[in-house]
Amino acid sequence: MENGNFCKGCQAEADKSASGCPDCGSVEGRLATGLYEFKDPKGRSPVSYVKVLDKLKLSIDSAMEESGKLNINIPEEHFVVLADAKEKSKKAKGRPKKTGAVEAENVTDLFAKLSAEGVEEEIEDGEERPVKTSSKQTKAKLSEEEKAAKKAALEQERALKKAEREAKLALEREEREAKRAAEKLEREAKRDAEKQEREAKRAAEKLEREQKKAAEKAAKEADKSSQKSVAKPEPVVAPAPAPVPAPAKVSVTRIQIAGKAYLKSSSNILYDPATKEEIGIWDPESKTIKELPEDDEEVEEEDYDSDA
Repeated sequence: MENGNFCKGCQAEADKSASGCPDCGSVEGRLATGLYEFKDPKGRSPVSYVKVLDKLKLSIDSAMEESGKLNINIPEEHFVVLADAKEKSKKAKGRPKKTGAVEAENVTDLFAKLSAEGVEEEIEDGEERPVKTSSKQTKAKLSEEEKAAKKAALEQERALKKAEREAKLALEREEREAKRAAEKLEREAKRDAEKQEREAKRAAEKLEREQKKAAEKAAKEADKSSQKSVAKPEPVVAPAPAPVPAPAKVSVTRIQIAGKAYLKSSSNILYDPATKEEIGIWDPESKTIKELPEDDEEVEEEDYDSDA
């Protein structure tokens, strides 16, 4: 319910109606007018309660009796018999007249069929006049057995309807349980199939790895056997080169002799700073440079370490 006043069906009718109310009106609209003065959007008025009873083939007395059992007081206006529908349908000019109504006398059964059963003919002075029986006389005709039979029939009907409802609910419940069981079995079967598929895949991968390892092992063994069958050639040993003695390293220092720079070793041999060639021998006593002897070996440049 969108606005909290109507159910889903009535709300759909209200949405389609220009007045915003369902086809049969609303409770507020009915209470705002008289009982039989209300008209719905189609021009229809409420049906009299006595007509409803007549259609259901029930008497006013039975309705009063059942309402008394339920502590319900039915107002007398509901037992008013409206005027003929044809007279009501005629449109009169000017202000509409109030609906004519005839009240039932002493709330007696006004139905022709039921009234006919309670009519007794009395003959007075040669004339026949219908005499209506009172409600007490009508009630007296209903024996206790008939009441008990009606009550038993009503209870039987209620029990039958209850059994039908329970059977229907049980059937629906069984269908739901069967559906859930089938869905559960389907899910379990699907899980089992997926599990078997995974296990088969793992087994196939494991077998493939084992076969691959076996093939590699067989290939290695075949290589080893083929290498053993082929004679290995004796390796040719090349003569080792004669060791070359490393030149001795000479430590030199820079000195100035007669304004000229020299490199002097610890053995007083003088070298040219630019070419690293031996020039002579320094005599510290005479402070002179002597010539080199002819049998002295040349010292290579890369073997000198300079202190300066």
